Amino acid sequence: MVEENKKIKLSKYTPKVRCLHDEEEWNYICSQKDADEFMEAFVGFHDSTMDTMKYEENSEERRLTVIFDNSGWYGVVELCFEGLIAMNLRPAQENYSNEIYSACLIVGENQEIFWADEYQEKVDMSYEGSYIKALNLKWRKIK
Repeated sequence: MVEENKKIKLSKYTPKVRCLHDEEEWNYICSQKDADEFMEAFVGFHDSTMDTMKYEENSEERRLTVIFDNSGWYGVVELCFEGLIAMNLRPAQENYSNEIYSACLIVGENQEIFWADEYQEKVDMSYEGSYIKALNLKWRKIK
């Protein structure tokens, strides 16, 4: 029998706190402020290209690593989306350029991360372009 609305003492429940063991190597997006600062530094992904994408999954994690090249403005960055929730990939059509002109990076109400290859006001899972939604995002400049 399942008891509903049962109160428990906080001392009996200790949630796991995520250990950021790689803070020396990576920058974490933990808030909308972090996302906005990254977007400003990376010039909103303007003229960047999505060069490489690697997906890894095992019984404990789902990770998507994406390399974006914005050499004309900022350089090359590696974004690591951990706890992947959803991804929609829409490559450029034939005879079209693959540059991204604007993008969005949103930290949602439940702290989930949403990236899309076009500016969005809010998380929009019905967006028909490329998007990534995950529980966590970390990034680093690699060139």
